[in-house]
Order: sequence, then C-alpha cells, then structure tokens
Amino acid sequence: MVTVIGITGGIGAGKSSASAILGELGAEVIDADKAAHQVYLPDTPAWREIVEAFGEEVLAADRTIDRRKLGPRVFADPAALQTLNHVMHGKIFAYIQGQIACIRRTKSARVVAVEAAVLLEAGWQALVDQLWVVVAPVEVAIARLRDDRGVPEDQARVRIAAQMSNDERIAHADTVIHNAADLDALRAVITATWQRLGA
Repeated sequence: MVTVIGITGGIGAGKSSASAILGELGAEVIDADKAAHQVYLPDTPAWREIVEAFGEEVLAADRTIDRRKLGPRVFADPAALQTLNHVMHGKIFAYIQGQIACIRRTKSARVVAVEAAVLLEAGWQALVDQLWVVVAPVEVAIARLRDDRGVPEDQARVRIAAQMSNDERIAHADTVIHNAADLDALRAVITATWQRLGA
C-alpha cells in the first residue's frame, strides 16, 4: 500500500526542506512546482493560454515562461493570480495524479510526498491521504526570503499577504510541522513524524 502525504505551507515556511528530508528517509517526492514547469513548457496548451493572458513579455529568451517576470504581476494583482490559477491548477492536478498512479502500479515507494504550496487553495486534497502543514512565523519567513532568495522585504510581505494564513492551513492539517529554527531541528521533527507513520 502506498501512502500519499501532502506537504504544504506558506512561502518561506520550509516545505522544500521538509520534502527533501522525507526524500532522504525514503519517500518519493513529487514537487508541484516542477510539475508546473512540465505543464507549461513552450507550445503546450498551458503555455499558449499564459501567453494569451499575459503577453509575450512574460517569456524568457528561450521562449519558456519567465517566472521572475510573471511572479510580481500575479502576486500584486488578485485577478491576474486567479487567471493564472485557472489555467494551471487542473493541469498540474492531472499531471501529479498520473505520477502517483505510476508509483502505485510499480510499487517503487511506500510513501509519496506531494509538495505543493497551493494544495489547499487549489482543492487538491483528493490527491493525498494525509496533509502535513509546515509553518513558520511571518518574520522568520520574511528573513528566509530575504537572506536565502534575495527577495526584498516589501515584496516578501506582499507575497505572504496574498497567501492563505498559517491558521487557515492548520485548520485542515493532519500534522503540523513547526519550523522556526534550523535545519537540524526540522530534520528531528520530520524524522520523528516519519517513524510514527511506520514507513
């Protein structure tokens, strides 16, 4: 039997670190962000819809979608974000669903971790058996975005404000992973939770 864990949380909470640790412990990790890259490769239906909605100025020189150009537009404009989500969410869901089905068929892993920032917002709960929510205080998340990714503080605050709050996510969680400290502390929490899973 394959258990599918959804990993979600706000920007800067540490979802990717949590997923990477689960991968080290033996889970097969599916990253919704990477799935999105596959879904909107040049000349795919999603790519064409994004270019139609936002114009060719969101393209990089190689004709791929340039997230550094698209991101500030959608995070600053709720209507633009809604348009992008309408294009992408169903297609990413189907892509991930196909990956999970393949793992179930081949039995290549006993646990699948689906890392998705918008798992709740997109209504993807049907993909997973358990939902783990990674949370960090807002100021900690802002510091991570500034120090690790070079995101200016004002942009970090806009992005966090545009997302679902920690409290809203926690209301849906089977497990809450608090990640206010360093990577070693997170690894200890994830490992203990993994062991309780009996994987």
